[in-house]
Amino acid sequence: MRVGALTAAWSAQPLEEVLDFFAECGLEAVEIGAGNYPGTAHCDPKVLNASKAKRDASAGLLRAVGGELLSSGCSISRTRR
Repeated sequence: MRVGALTAAWSAQPLEEVLDFFAECGLEAVEIGAGNYPGTAHCDPKVLNASKAKRDASAGLLRAVGGELLSSGCSISRTRR
């Protein structure tokens, strides 16, 4: 089992700094927010879908710290009418 964390609590810091911090803490996996509640500070699907270079750069950050992407989270809030 790998222990990881969700990046949303650190959305004010660049993803590279967050991943470095997680690695220093011994975390091996990460969930990156990708919209709605967790926001898009570390993963904006529209930007990444439009640019292979940005996708490769994001993947490179994970590889650099030896981390594994567990998921990208996009919480959806629904209200009944």
